[in-house]
Amino acid sequence: MTTRRGAEAMRVLHTHRTFERRLHALAAGVLAAATATLVAAAPPTAKSLIAESTKAMGGPAIEKITSYSSTAEMSGPMGAIVSHVSWAKPSHVVVKRVLPQMGEMVQGTDGKIGWTKNPGPAGYSVIREQEMIDNILEQAIHIRLLRLREFVGTELEVENVTERDFDGAPCFGIAFTSKKPGKPESGTMYIDAATKLLRGMELTERGRAATVKLKEWKKIGGVQFFHRMEIADEQMNIVMSFTKIAVNAVDPALVKVPDEVVALAGSQPAKTATMKLEDFSPPVRKMIEDMMEGLPWDDPVALRAARDGMASSAGKVPGEYGTAMKYVIAKIDEKLGG
Repeated sequence: MTTRRGAEAMRVLHTHRTFERRLHALAAGVLAAATATLVAAAPPTAKSLIAESTKAMGGPAIEKITSYSSTAEMSGPMGAIVSHVSWAKPSHVVVKRVLPQMGEMVQGTDGKIGWTKNPGPAGYSVIREQEMIDNILEQAIHIRLLRLREFVGTELEVENVTERDFDGAPCFGIAFTSKKPGKPESGTMYIDAATKLLRGMELTERGRAATVKLKEWKKIGGVQFFHRMEIADEQMNIVMSFTKIAVNAVDPALVKVPDEVVALAGSQPAKTATMKLEDFSPPVRKMIEDMMEGLPWDDPVALRAARDGMASSAGKVPGEYGTAMKYVIAKIDEKLGG
């Protein structure tokens, strides 16, 4: 009898201990799962989001791109413009634009020497103003986006991350401020929460807001490229549709600085701190002169209003024309400051 009761007690004790072990294991599993959920739910950082976006665009495949070209059709206040951009490592860019009533305009740079080729007998001219050279480099817009991590920290100071919808999709918003003069002072870039691709940006320049939307992402050579860009502010809407994008197919001779430009620039290209009228191509120079002539120089209030109107659009007008508007703005600032 005693032996049977003892055996029964041992079985009960064993069953109880087994139950306890299983209960502890279950509790540990629940705790681990809860911890993992909390970790997963932790808000991402700007650095991690930009890294994820770079990976989504192609990751290692991006580093294999040595050259890139694109053809785009753009609608805007100046009419329809066809733009051809060629880029090659490290900083060679050539931009050809066909403008209404003006024909083909060509600009190029190797990051040090800038140049313009004008239609007709005017031929080549050297660009000496660094801001204009930077503007040409920025026309390879896809390359700048693919190299976003390089610009964060050097050109952009990223701030807080928020969650909100942008262009109809849940996104992570990364607030930033610019470290470079002449650029939008601040803004927010939006990374799609699902695809991790950049859906667009909201920008602020001189108190005026603009929205940029990037659409129709397609893979080329293992890398994602957007094929439509929409830019809108309170004064105008611009749409760029990319009809052709190619990678690693640019002839090096196409982006080489022409011998005529090297001869004009001399062995050491000159650098100036401010823009000069003679640095612009003849058609753009004529546009600047017409704009200057039409300004109300004797009416400070009207001149300020004209200046603010140009400032809201200057950063969104492409190429030499946008730089020309900044030149006129600088001249207005000299007048108002005096």
